[in-house]
Amino acid sequence: MRLTKTCTKIALREIFRRRDVQLFFLLIIVYTANLRPIVGDAEINNYVAISIIREGDFDLDEFARYINARTGPVQLKGVIEIRGHNVSTDDIGGSILAVPVFFVPVISGVNEESWIIPYLGKMAATILVALSAIFLYYALRRLTKEKYAFCITSIYAFATSSWSISSQGLWSHGPSQFSLALALYFLVRGLKERKYVAYSGLPLGFAVVCRSVNLLVLVIFGIYVLHKYRDKFLKFISLAVIPLIFLLWYNYYYFGSPFTSGKSFLYGKQRLWKNNFLEGFFGQLISPSGGLFVYSPVLVFSIYGIYYSWKNWKIFFCYSTIVIFTVIAFYSRFKIWYGGSSWGPRYTTDILPFFSILLIPAIKKVNEEKVLKVVFILLLAFSIFVQLEGILFFDGKWHEEYNTGPADHSFLWSLENTQIAYYLKNPNFKIPINISLRIKR
Repeated sequence: MRLTKTCTKIALREIFRRRDVQLFFLLIIVYTANLRPIVGDAEINNYVAISIIREGDFDLDEFARYINARTGPVQLKGVIEIRGHNVSTDDIGGSILAVPVFFVPVISGVNEESWIIPYLGKMAATILVALSAIFLYYALRRLTKEKYAFCITSIYAFATSSWSISSQGLWSHGPSQFSLALALYFLVRGLKERKYVAYSGLPLGFAVVCRSVNLLVLVIFGIYVLHKYRDKFLKFISLAVIPLIFLLWYNYYYFGSPFTSGKSFLYGKQRLWKNNFLEGFFGQLISPSGGLFVYSPVLVFSIYGIYYSWKNWKIFFCYSTIVIFTVIAFYSRFKIWYGGSSWGPRYTTDILPFFSILLIPAIKKVNEEKVLKVVFILLLAFSIFVQLEGILFFDGKWHEEYNTGPADHSFLWSLENTQIAYYLKNPNFKIPINISLRIKR
């Protein structure tokens, strides 16, 4: 007996000495340290997870009294009544992945108005984003040195909206990042072990269930597999189809057509697709209150990765850049390209794993040149600071004061009233132990 206990202690000690395990638990601690879930529109995904456990379905009929409520402890937005059911217009992959976190509290009889519900959603999101960082780390270790892999993973985890948005509530972004990072791991491992390329089909297919726009990513990497691993393409497609079949069934059952999704009720509005393309494209990257390179300026170094990849024809990296440009271009004509009420860039959050992969060529160059290293460290420090500011102070009030709606984006380009400056002047540091921060995002 003593020998068994000793062996167990030794085994646990060895596990917790692993850098990936340490990083995972560090992320859990850091992501939850602010003690406040920011729910907003993501609240609906918490209740879909509860419905899956309680009733084995995906509708929200049992929560009808909370739908579009203006007051009360629960206010569910983004619900439509269709074919006799109240159904979420958000993608449902995140709710499915959150079931293990919600399971014990729900079967134990937790009340749907309980303060713990938003915290369960946040914990589910935190775990998924932390896992996405770990799988990204595994992929990076196969592409570069250990120290560079750890550095880039830390950038992804702490210097981007992975921290300030994805980990704070059960949006579709965290589950999407998890699925895409897992797919990247299989694709990268497949560079030397071909059989793993096909396995990426399953998480890429499920990424579409998590977030509809990921269909573009699936198509792009489907072309990549056909291009480089034709003998693995059939297995790749077979695995990708599994979650897609479920999605087609879900769409048919709840919306009446396999090709009509919840997002169709937003993306299907033609008036929202008349934005100036260049404004939307560069707005997602450099607008003062919505640009990726403003909130995470350290990712500017990914541009060098893009240049290096195409100059040296690094096929896998080239396809990663295609993903980035395609997703950004998709939202560029969308009038809500800034993602609504959120802390900086939201729609670029899903493709952060690809930006991170493209940091590899740059991180090597930075290590060789002192001036670049200083610039890199300064931009990294500012990126982390901005995420920390959002985690501590963001409450949606800047949007209430300055947001002029999707028809006028001038508030996003103003240098006088930027979101970052606003919260430095008006910090709102509160730790609501039993009240979630409910805002529109």
